[in-house]
Amino acid sequence: MLPHIFTRKRYLPLVAIFLVFLGCSDSTGGSTSVQTSGTQPEISTEVQAVDGSTISVSDFNGVPTAMWFWSPN
Repeated sequence: MLPHIFTRKRYLPLVAIFLVFLGCSDSTGGSTSVQTSGTQPEISTEVQAVDGSTISVSDFNGVPTAMWFWSPN
């Protein structure tokens, strides 16, 4: 025996509501992948020191390095 909600009086409105939800759903497609332009940002191989000189990144052997500079006022 079917539950009371599936009587003939309620069947047509339930089908109509279901069709309205289908009609109002997002139909942009199933692809959720990220599209890129294919160009990669250019990574600099040299950095500029505080005194204005340029230092090659390869001098640090790829190890992340923090430099601290002290200068008197």
